[in-house]
Amino acid sequence: MARFNLHIIIIGGGISGIAAAWELRKTGAEVTLLESRPRLGGRLTSHHPAGSPTPFDNGPHLFLSTYTESLKLFRELRIADHFVFPYPGRIHVIRRDGLRGNLGEWPLFAPFNLAAGLVFFNLLSWKARSRILRTTRELISSTLPPDQSAETWLAGRSESEEREIFWQPLIHAALNAPVNAIPASHLGIVFKQGFCRGWRGGRLGYATKPLDELFGDRVKEKLESAGVQVRLKTSAWGGQLTQNNPDRITGVFVGKNEVIPCDEVVVALPPWALAEWASAQFIQHDGLSNSSWLQPPHFLDEWQANPIVTIYLWADERPLLELYTSLPGRSIGWVFDYGRLWNDRRAPVALMLEMQPATDLWDTQIPGIRSWTRSHFPLDSERIFADLFSALPQLSGVRWKMWKIIRERRATPLRPASLWGILAKQTTAVSNLYLAGDWLDPELPPTVEAAVRTGIKVGKLITGKE
Repeated sequence: MARFNLHIIIIGGGISGIAAAWELRKTGAEVTLLESRPRLGGRLTSHHPAGSPTPFDNGPHLFLSTYTESLKLFRELRIADHFVFPYPGRIHVIRRDGLRGNLGEWPLFAPFNLAAGLVFFNLLSWKARSRILRTTRELISSTLPPDQSAETWLAGRSESEEREIFWQPLIHAALNAPVNAIPASHLGIVFKQGFCRGWRGGRLGYATKPLDELFGDRVKEKLESAGVQVRLKTSAWGGQLTQNNPDRITGVFVGKNEVIPCDEVVVALPPWALAEWASAQFIQHDGLSNSSWLQPPHFLDEWQANPIVTIYLWADERPLLELYTSLPGRSIGWVFDYGRLWNDRRAPVALMLEMQPATDLWDTQIPGIRSWTRSHFPLDSERIFADLFSALPQLSGVRWKMWKIIRERRATPLRPASLWGILAKQTTAVSNLYLAGDWLDPELPPTVEAAVRTGIKVGKLITGKE
Protein backbone atom coordinates (compact mmCIF):
# COMPACT_ATOMS: atom_id res chain seq x y z
CA MET A 1 0.00 0.00 0.00
CA ALA A 2 1.35 3.41 -0.94
CA ARG A 3 2.27 5.71 1.92
CA PHE A 4 1.88 9.45 1.48
CA ASN A 5 2.34 12.55 3.67
CA LEU A 6 5.95 11.58 4.31
CA HIS A 7 9.04 13.72 4.64
CA ILE A 8 11.74 11.99 2.62
CA ILE A 9 15.38 13.09 2.62
CA ILE A 10 17.58 12.16 -0.33
CA ILE A 11 21.33 12.42 0.26
CA GLY A 12 23.22 12.92 -2.99
CA GLY A 13 22.26 15.09 -5.97
CA GLY A 14 23.67 12.92 -8.75
CA ILE A 15 21.43 11.47 -11.44
CA SER A 16 20.21 8.63 -9.18
CA GLY A 17 19.24 11.12 -6.45
CA ILE A 18 17.54 13.31 -9.05
CA ALA A 19 15.59 10.30 -10.38
CA ALA A 20 14.52 9.32 -6.85
CA ALA A 21 13.39 12.88 -6.06
CA TRP A 22 11.42 13.11 -9.29
CA GLU A 23 9.73 9.75 -8.69
CA LEU A 24 8.87 10.52 -5.06
CA ARG A 25 7.49 14.00 -5.75
CA LYS A 26 4.69 12.32 -7.76
CA THR A 27 3.23 10.93 -4.52
CA GLY A 28 2.75 14.30 -2.90
CA ALA A 29 5.40 13.51 -0.27
CA GLU A 30 7.62 16.29 1.05
CA VAL A 31 11.01 15.67 -0.54
CA THR A 32 14.31 17.31 0.43
CA LEU A 33 17.35 16.71 -1.78
CA LEU A 34 20.73 17.36 -0.13
CA GLU A 35 23.87 17.87 -2.22
CA SER A 36 27.29 18.75 -0.78
CA ARG A 37 28.50 20.40 -3.99
CA PRO A 38 27.37 23.77 -5.38
CA ARG A 39 25.47 22.05 -8.23
CA LEU A 40 23.36 19.00 -8.94
CA GLY A 41 24.46 16.35 -11.40
CA GLY A 42 27.18 14.47 -9.52
CA ARG A 43 29.59 13.08 -12.10
CA LEU A 44 27.51 14.65 -14.88
CA THR A 45 29.08 18.05 -14.44
CA SER A 46 31.30 20.70 -16.03
CA HIS A 47 34.05 23.08 -14.99
CA HIS A 48 34.33 26.84 -15.53
CA PRO A 49 37.97 27.80 -14.87
CA ALA A 50 39.00 31.44 -15.00
CA GLY A 51 40.29 32.43 -18.40
CA SER A 52 38.87 29.40 -20.20
CA PRO A 53 37.16 30.29 -23.50
CA THR A 54 34.34 27.83 -22.71
CA PRO A 55 33.40 25.45 -19.91
CA PHE A 56 34.41 21.82 -20.23
CA ASP A 57 32.84 18.60 -18.95
CA ASN A 58 34.50 16.47 -16.32
CA GLY A 59 35.01 13.89 -19.05
CA PRO A 60 33.37 12.91 -22.34
CA HIS A 61 29.98 11.26 -21.88
CA LEU A 62 28.15 9.23 -24.50
CA PHE A 63 24.54 8.11 -24.13
CA LEU A 64 22.60 5.31 -25.82
CA SER A 65 19.18 5.61 -27.41
CA THR A 66 18.25 2.41 -25.55
CA TYR A 67 18.55 4.21 -22.21
CA THR A 68 14.75 4.17 -22.05
CA GLU A 69 14.29 5.17 -18.40
CA SER A 70 16.93 7.91 -18.70
CA LEU A 71 15.35 9.38 -21.82
CA LYS A 72 11.91 9.27 -20.22
CA LEU A 73 13.31 11.17 -17.22
CA PHE A 74 15.05 13.68 -19.51
CA ARG A 75 11.77 14.31 -21.31
CA GLU A 76 9.91 14.89 -18.06
CA LEU A 77 12.66 17.23 -16.86
CA ARG A 78 12.47 19.09 -20.21
CA ILE A 79 16.10 18.55 -21.18
CA ALA A 80 15.64 15.75 -23.75
CA ASP A 81 15.81 18.20 -26.68
CA HIS A 82 19.49 18.74 -25.85
CA PHE A 83 20.46 15.12 -26.57
CA VAL A 84 21.13 14.03 -30.15
CA PHE A 85 21.30 10.43 -31.42
CA PRO A 86 22.50 10.47 -35.05
CA TYR A 87 20.97 7.80 -37.28
CA PRO A 88 22.51 5.89 -38.91
CA GLY A 89 25.38 6.42 -36.52
CA ARG A 90 29.06 5.90 -37.14
CA ILE A 91 32.37 5.93 -35.30
CA HIS A 92 35.45 7.19 -37.09
CA VAL A 93 38.45 4.91 -36.44
CA ILE A 94 42.12 5.55 -37.28
CA ARG A 95 44.42 2.56 -37.11
CA ARG A 96 48.02 2.86 -35.89
CA ASP A 97 49.31 2.67 -39.47
CA GLY A 98 47.13 5.67 -40.38
CA LEU A 99 44.45 3.74 -42.28
CA ARG A 100 41.02 5.26 -41.65
CA GLY A 101 37.57 3.75 -41.63
CA ASN A 102 34.07 4.12 -40.25
CA LEU A 103 32.30 1.60 -38.06
CA GLY A 104 28.73 2.46 -38.93
CA GLU A 105 25.30 1.01 -38.52
CA TRP A 106 22.96 0.29 -41.39
CA PRO A 107 19.24 1.20 -41.46
CA LEU A 108 18.20 -2.38 -40.68
CA PHE A 109 16.46 -4.08 -37.79
CA ALA A 110 18.71 -4.81 -34.80
CA PRO A 111 21.00 -6.71 -34.57
CA PHE A 112 21.45 -6.73 -38.36
CA ASN A 113 22.20 -3.00 -38.35
CA LEU A 114 25.37 -3.63 -36.35
CA ALA A 115 26.22 -6.85 -38.22
CA ALA A 116 26.05 -5.08 -41.59
CA GLY A 117 28.29 -2.32 -40.28
CA LEU A 118 30.86 -4.88 -39.15
CA VAL A 119 30.81 -6.67 -42.52
CA PHE A 120 31.87 -3.45 -44.26
CA PHE A 121 34.36 -2.33 -41.59
CA ASN A 122 37.52 -2.37 -43.73
CA LEU A 123 40.04 -1.84 -40.90
CA LEU A 124 39.76 -5.50 -39.93
CA SER A 125 40.51 -8.59 -41.96
CA TRP A 126 37.63 -10.82 -43.09
CA LYS A 127 38.67 -13.42 -40.53
CA ALA A 128 38.59 -10.87 -37.72
CA ARG A 129 35.17 -9.61 -38.81
CA SER A 130 33.87 -13.16 -38.93
CA ARG A 131 35.14 -13.84 -35.43
CA ILE A 132 33.48 -10.65 -34.11
CA LEU A 133 30.17 -11.63 -35.70
CA ARG A 134 30.31 -15.10 -34.16
CA THR A 135 31.28 -13.70 -30.77
CA THR A 136 28.56 -11.05 -30.89
CA ARG A 137 25.96 -13.67 -31.74
CA GLU A 138 27.06 -15.68 -28.72
CA LEU A 139 26.97 -12.54 -26.54
CA ILE A 140 23.34 -11.78 -27.33
CA SER A 141 22.04 -15.36 -27.40
CA SER A 142 23.83 -17.08 -24.51
CA THR A 143 23.84 -16.84 -20.74
CA LEU A 144 27.36 -15.77 -19.87
CA PRO A 145 29.22 -16.95 -16.76
CA PRO A 146 28.86 -14.31 -14.00
CA ASP A 147 32.20 -15.22 -12.40
CA GLN A 148 34.39 -14.98 -15.53
CA SER A 149 36.06 -11.79 -16.68
CA ALA A 150 35.43 -10.36 -20.12
CA GLU A 151 39.15 -10.73 -20.84
CA THR A 152 39.10 -14.46 -20.13
CA TRP A 153 35.88 -14.98 -22.06
CA LEU A 154 37.15 -13.09 -25.12
CA ALA A 155 40.58 -14.76 -25.05
CA GLY A 156 39.27 -17.98 -26.59
CA ARG A 157 37.04 -16.21 -29.11
CA SER A 158 39.19 -13.41 -30.49
CA GLU A 159 42.70 -12.50 -31.56
CA SER A 160 44.83 -9.43 -30.99
CA GLU A 161 43.70 -7.75 -34.22
CA GLU A 162 40.05 -7.33 -33.24
CA ARG A 163 40.78 -6.95 -29.53
CA GLU A 164 42.87 -3.83 -30.22
CA ILE A 165 40.66 -2.26 -32.87
CA PHE A 166 37.17 -3.33 -31.78
CA TRP A 167 36.74 -4.87 -28.32
CA GLN A 168 39.02 -2.73 -26.17
CA PRO A 169 37.87 0.66 -27.56
CA LEU A 170 34.24 -0.41 -27.24
CA ILE A 171 34.66 -1.54 -23.63
CA HIS A 172 36.57 1.64 -22.82
CA ALA A 173 33.81 3.84 -24.24
CA ALA A 174 30.83 1.87 -22.91
CA LEU A 175 32.11 0.75 -19.51
CA ASN A 176 35.25 2.80 -18.80
CA ALA A 177 36.97 -0.23 -17.34
CA PRO A 178 39.89 -2.54 -18.14
CA VAL A 179 38.74 -5.68 -19.91
CA ASN A 180 39.98 -7.84 -17.02
CA ALA A 181 38.00 -5.85 -14.42
CA ILE A 182 34.48 -6.49 -15.69
CA PRO A 183 32.48 -9.73 -15.78
CA ALA A 184 31.68 -11.21 -19.17
CA SER A 185 28.00 -10.87 -18.30
CA HIS A 186 28.32 -7.06 -18.36
CA LEU A 187 29.72 -7.21 -21.87
CA GLY A 188 26.74 -9.31 -22.88
CA ILE A 189 24.34 -6.80 -21.34
CA VAL A 190 25.97 -3.94 -23.27
CA PHE A 191 25.19 -5.74 -26.52
CA LYS A 192 21.77 -7.12 -25.60
CA GLN A 193 20.30 -4.04 -23.96
CA GLY A 194 22.61 -1.40 -25.36
CA PHE A 195 23.37 -2.00 -29.02
CA CYS A 196 20.97 -4.73 -30.11
CA ARG A 197 17.63 -3.71 -28.62
CA GLY A 198 14.81 -2.03 -30.49
CA TRP A 199 14.35 -1.99 -34.23
CA ARG A 200 17.07 0.64 -34.68
CA GLY A 201 19.42 -0.78 -32.05
CA GLY A 202 21.44 1.39 -29.73
CA ARG A 203 22.44 4.69 -31.31
CA LEU A 204 25.26 6.64 -29.70
CA GLY A 205 24.23 10.09 -28.58
CA TYR A 206 25.65 13.15 -26.88
CA ALA A 207 24.62 16.31 -25.06
CA THR A 208 24.63 19.49 -27.13
CA LYS A 209 25.35 21.70 -24.12
CA PRO A 210 27.72 21.53 -21.12
CA LEU A 211 26.48 18.91 -18.68
CA ASP A 212 26.18 21.21 -15.69
CA GLU A 213 23.94 23.55 -17.68
CA LEU A 214 21.51 20.66 -18.15
CA PHE A 215 21.83 18.66 -14.93
CA GLY A 216 22.65 21.61 -12.73
CA ASP A 217 20.60 24.76 -13.25
CA ARG A 218 17.79 23.42 -15.44
CA VAL A 219 17.08 20.31 -13.41
CA LYS A 220 17.26 22.24 -10.15
CA GLU A 221 14.66 24.70 -11.42
CA LYS A 222 12.42 21.86 -12.60
CA LEU A 223 12.65 19.98 -9.30
CA GLU A 224 11.91 23.08 -7.26
CA SER A 225 8.96 24.02 -9.46
CA ALA A 226 7.59 20.51 -8.78
CA GLY A 227 7.85 21.01 -5.02
CA VAL A 228 11.21 19.38 -4.22
CA GLN A 229 13.34 21.35 -1.77
CA VAL A 230 16.91 21.39 -3.10
CA ARG A 231 19.68 22.29 -0.67
CA LEU A 232 23.11 22.69 -2.24
CA LYS A 233 26.43 22.89 -0.37
CA THR A 234 24.79 20.87 2.40
CA SER A 235 26.59 17.79 3.73
CA ALA A 236 24.75 15.12 5.71
CA TRP A 237 27.05 13.48 8.21
CA GLY A 238 24.89 11.18 10.31
CA GLY A 239 21.47 10.05 11.42
CA GLN A 240 19.43 10.38 14.59
CA LEU A 241 18.09 7.24 16.27
CA THR A 242 15.87 6.77 19.32
CA GLN A 243 15.95 4.19 22.10
CA ASN A 244 12.36 3.23 21.41
CA ASN A 245 13.00 2.75 17.69
CA PRO A 246 16.71 1.95 17.21
CA ASP A 247 16.20 0.58 13.70
CA ARG A 248 14.70 3.79 12.28
CA ILE A 249 16.27 7.14 11.48
CA THR A 250 14.22 10.02 12.83
CA GLY A 251 16.44 12.80 11.53
CA VAL A 252 19.54 13.60 9.50
CA PHE A 253 22.36 15.76 10.81
CA VAL A 254 23.62 18.51 8.50
CA GLY A 255 26.10 21.26 9.18
CA LYS A 256 27.19 21.64 12.79
CA ASN A 257 24.01 21.51 14.82
CA GLU A 258 21.04 21.21 12.47
CA VAL A 259 18.81 18.13 12.47
CA ILE A 260 16.28 17.66 9.67
CA PRO A 261 13.40 15.43 10.87
CA CYS A 262 12.38 12.76 8.37
CA ASP A 263 10.27 9.64 7.83
CA GLU A 264 12.44 7.97 5.16
CA VAL A 265 16.04 8.42 3.96
CA VAL A 266 17.56 7.61 0.58
CA VAL A 267 21.36 7.59 0.30
CA ALA A 268 22.16 8.04 -3.40
CA LEU A 269 25.95 7.89 -3.25
CA PRO A 270 28.68 5.84 -4.96
CA PRO A 271 30.11 3.00 -2.82
CA TRP A 272 33.20 4.89 -1.60
CA ALA A 273 31.12 7.88 -0.48
CA LEU A 274 28.56 5.56 1.10
CA ALA A 275 31.37 3.86 3.02
CA GLU A 276 32.37 7.23 4.47
CA TRP A 277 28.78 8.06 5.32
CA ALA A 278 28.23 4.63 6.87
CA SER A 279 31.29 5.05 9.09
CA ALA A 280 29.72 8.09 10.75
CA GLN A 281 28.28 7.55 14.21
CA PHE A 282 24.53 7.48 14.48
CA ILE A 283 23.52 9.54 17.49
CA GLN A 284 20.98 8.26 19.99
CA HIS A 285 19.40 10.31 22.72
CA ASP A 286 21.56 8.54 25.29
CA GLY A 287 24.86 8.74 23.42
CA LEU A 288 26.61 7.27 20.37
CA SER A 289 25.68 4.16 18.48
CA ASN A 290 27.91 2.26 16.06
CA SER A 291 26.58 2.33 12.52
CA SER A 292 26.67 -1.41 11.86
CA TRP A 293 23.52 -1.29 9.76
CA LEU A 294 25.32 -1.85 6.46
CA GLN A 295 26.60 -5.41 6.18
CA PRO A 296 27.63 -7.77 3.34
CA PRO A 297 26.84 -8.44 0.53
CA HIS A 298 27.86 -4.83 -0.17
CA PHE A 299 31.50 -5.12 0.98
CA LEU A 300 32.00 -1.42 0.40
CA ASP A 301 35.70 -1.49 1.20
CA GLU A 302 36.29 -3.84 -1.75
CA TRP A 303 34.80 -1.54 -4.33
CA GLN A 304 37.29 0.32 -6.49
CA ALA A 305 36.94 3.11 -9.00
CA ASN A 306 38.31 3.57 -12.47
CA PRO A 307 39.46 7.08 -13.48
CA ILE A 308 38.88 9.05 -16.64
CA VAL A 309 41.79 11.27 -17.66
CA THR A 310 40.99 13.89 -20.28
CA ILE A 311 43.07 16.66 -21.82
CA TYR A 312 41.14 19.65 -23.17
CA LEU A 313 42.75 21.88 -25.81
CA TRP A 314 41.52 25.26 -27.03
CA ALA A 315 42.64 27.27 -30.05
CA ASP A 316 41.43 30.45 -31.71
CA GLU A 317 41.49 28.71 -35.08
CA ARG A 318 41.60 24.99 -35.79
CA PRO A 319 40.00 22.49 -38.18
CA LEU A 320 36.86 20.72 -37.06
CA LEU A 321 37.07 16.94 -36.59
CA GLU A 322 34.61 14.07 -36.52
CA LEU A 323 32.21 14.09 -33.56
CA TYR A 324 34.26 11.31 -31.93
CA THR A 325 37.23 9.36 -33.20
CA SER A 326 38.69 6.11 -31.88
CA LEU A 327 42.50 5.80 -31.90
CA PRO A 328 43.12 2.13 -31.01
CA GLY A 329 46.52 1.04 -29.75
CA ARG A 330 47.65 4.54 -28.74
CA SER A 331 48.04 6.54 -25.55
CA ILE A 332 44.87 8.40 -26.59
CA GLY A 333 41.80 6.19 -26.71
CA TRP A 334 39.27 8.66 -28.07
CA VAL A 335 39.15 12.21 -29.44
CA PHE A 336 35.96 14.26 -29.02
CA ASP A 337 35.43 17.53 -30.86
CA TYR A 338 33.20 19.73 -28.69
CA GLY A 339 33.20 22.30 -31.47
CA ARG A 340 30.97 19.83 -33.33
CA LEU A 341 29.16 18.41 -30.30
CA TRP A 342 28.12 21.83 -28.98
CA ASN A 343 28.08 23.61 -32.36
CA ASP A 344 30.50 26.16 -30.91
CA ARG A 345 33.85 26.71 -32.64
CA ARG A 346 35.28 28.13 -29.40
CA ALA A 347 34.81 24.77 -27.66
CA PRO A 348 37.77 22.45 -27.08
CA VAL A 349 39.11 19.22 -28.49
CA ALA A 350 39.08 16.52 -25.79
CA LEU A 351 41.64 13.74 -25.64
CA MET A 352 40.34 10.82 -23.57
CA LEU A 353 43.43 8.91 -22.51
CA GLU A 354 43.70 5.15 -22.62
CA MET A 355 43.51 4.06 -18.95
CA GLN A 356 46.64 5.92 -17.82
CA PRO A 357 47.15 6.57 -14.11
CA ALA A 358 48.36 10.15 -14.61
CA THR A 359 50.50 10.18 -11.49
CA ASP A 360 54.00 10.95 -12.82
CA LEU A 361 55.01 14.54 -13.58
CA TRP A 362 56.95 15.14 -16.76
CA ASP A 363 58.74 18.48 -17.12
CA THR A 364 58.47 18.82 -20.88
CA GLN A 365 57.55 21.29 -23.54
CA ILE A 366 53.92 21.07 -24.63
CA PRO A 367 53.81 21.02 -28.43
CA GLY A 368 52.06 23.92 -30.09
CA ILE A 369 51.62 26.04 -26.98
CA ARG A 370 54.20 28.80 -27.18
CA SER A 371 53.14 30.53 -23.96
CA TRP A 372 54.38 27.56 -21.91
CA THR A 373 57.96 26.83 -22.82
CA ARG A 374 58.47 24.54 -19.84
CA SER A 375 55.53 23.28 -17.88
CA HIS A 376 54.66 20.49 -15.48
CA PHE A 377 52.40 18.24 -17.50
CA PRO A 378 51.09 15.24 -15.52
CA LEU A 379 51.66 12.72 -18.32
CA ASP A 380 54.17 11.79 -20.99
CA SER A 381 53.19 14.70 -23.21
CA GLU A 382 55.69 13.89 -25.96
CA ARG A 383 54.12 10.48 -26.54
CA ILE A 384 50.56 11.79 -26.28
CA PHE A 385 51.00 14.60 -28.78
CA ALA A 386 53.06 12.42 -31.11
CA ASP A 387 50.15 9.95 -31.17
CA LEU A 388 47.66 12.78 -31.72
CA PHE A 389 49.52 14.42 -34.58
CA SER A 390 50.33 11.13 -36.33
CA ALA A 391 46.62 10.22 -36.33
CA LEU A 392 45.28 13.73 -36.98
CA PRO A 393 48.07 15.63 -38.79
CA GLN A 394 45.71 18.55 -39.48
CA LEU A 395 46.13 19.46 -35.78
CA SER A 396 49.94 19.55 -35.85
CA GLY A 397 50.11 23.15 -37.04
CA VAL A 398 47.48 24.50 -34.66
CA ARG A 399 48.64 27.18 -32.22
CA TRP A 400 47.00 25.98 -29.04
CA LYS A 401 45.84 28.75 -26.77
CA MET A 402 45.08 26.86 -23.56
CA TRP A 403 44.98 23.37 -22.09
CA LYS A 404 43.39 21.78 -19.06
CA ILE A 405 43.70 18.29 -17.62
CA ILE A 406 40.83 16.78 -15.70
CA ARG A 407 41.30 13.52 -13.85
CA GLU A 408 38.03 12.16 -12.54
CA ARG A 409 39.60 9.76 -10.04
CA ARG A 410 36.35 7.97 -9.31
CA ALA A 411 34.54 8.11 -12.62
CA THR A 412 33.16 4.56 -12.66
CA PRO A 413 32.61 2.05 -9.85
CA LEU A 414 34.34 -1.28 -10.45
CA ARG A 415 32.43 -4.18 -8.95
CA PRO A 416 34.89 -6.46 -7.09
CA ALA A 417 35.17 -9.97 -8.50
CA SER A 418 33.84 -11.33 -5.20
CA LEU A 419 30.51 -9.65 -5.98
CA TRP A 420 30.16 -10.70 -9.62
CA GLY A 421 26.76 -12.27 -9.99
CA ILE A 422 25.65 -11.26 -6.47
CA LEU A 423 22.67 -8.96 -5.99
CA ALA A 424 23.39 -5.77 -4.06
CA LYS A 425 20.20 -4.81 -2.28
CA GLN A 426 18.74 -1.32 -2.10
CA THR A 427 17.29 -1.93 1.36
CA THR A 428 19.29 -1.98 4.60
CA ALA A 429 19.02 -3.22 8.16
CA VAL A 430 17.58 0.19 9.06
CA SER A 431 13.94 -0.12 8.09
CA ASN A 432 13.55 3.37 6.63
CA LEU A 433 16.97 3.69 4.99
CA TYR A 434 17.34 2.92 1.27
CA LEU A 435 20.19 3.03 -1.25
CA ALA A 436 20.39 4.18 -4.87
CA GLY A 437 23.21 4.46 -7.40
CA ASP A 438 24.54 3.15 -10.70
CA TRP A 439 26.41 0.34 -8.91
CA LEU A 440 23.24 -1.21 -7.44
CA ASP A 441 21.28 -2.20 -10.53
CA PRO A 442 20.91 -6.01 -10.58
CA GLU A 443 21.09 -6.23 -14.38
CA LEU A 444 23.08 -3.32 -15.79
CA PRO A 445 26.74 -2.34 -15.36
CA PRO A 446 27.36 1.13 -13.85
CA THR A 447 25.84 3.55 -16.38
CA VAL A 448 23.53 6.55 -16.40
CA GLU A 449 20.65 4.18 -17.14
CA ALA A 450 21.51 2.03 -14.11
CA ALA A 451 21.61 5.12 -11.89
CA VAL A 452 18.22 6.30 -13.10
CA ARG A 453 16.65 2.86 -12.74
CA THR A 454 17.77 2.48 -9.13
CA GLY A 455 16.50 5.97 -8.30
CA ILE A 456 13.08 5.14 -9.72
CA LYS A 457 13.03 1.75 -7.98
CA VAL A 458 13.81 3.20 -4.56
CA GLY A 459 10.92 5.61 -5.02
CA LYS A 460 8.60 2.67 -5.66
CA LEU A 461 10.00 0.77 -2.67
CA ILE A 462 9.18 3.65 -0.37
CA THR A 463 5.67 4.20 -1.76
CA GLY A 464 4.88 0.50 -1.64
CA LYS A 465 4.66 -0.05 -5.40
CA GLU A 466 7.37 -2.74 -5.19
